Amino acid sequence: MKCYFHGRQYEHDDSRSGLVSFAIPDLGVFYRVRQEGTTLELEYKSLVALLQFLKTNEQLISYREFDIHGDSIATVFQLAGRLPTPSEILVFHRKIHRFRKSLRFNVSWLPSALNRAAHGIPYLPPINLSLRFDFTPSKENSVTGVHPFTQISAKL
Repeated sequence: MKCYFHGRQYEHDDSRSGLVSFAIPDLGVFYRVRQEGTTLELEYKSLVALLQFLKTNEQLISYREFDIHGDSIATVFQLAGRLPTPSEILVFHRKIHRFRKSLRFNVSWLPSALNRAAHGIPYLPPINLSLRFDFTPSKENSVTGVHPFTQISAKL
């Protein structure tokens, strides 16, 4: 199943606020929230949020392998071990690798223009699903112990 993640800082904003989003088009899931952080931190936070969502809802999702796409070359290369990971990002990096124990996924790069999580929601026909997704993580997967999409931080 294809999934997408995206994080970015707001342009023309002097604060560290930005956007964390992920999309799972086959399930009709598109999530977006404001967060604090650098662009790289926001990219990692969006991937952690996506993985938390998949783990929390694994009983509802029949797919067992996920193709996860992001438009940050740095994030994808750092996760693959092809670029060094900055120390301030290591906590997120490790968290993502811990998800590999329970989820089967690979992370790859695609251009921003093709990233479904990076843009507005296009008109799509309704998807007839009777699934009731849970956006609350299990305690073992929570980064902060609070709702993952309202506050994702480096604290474990």
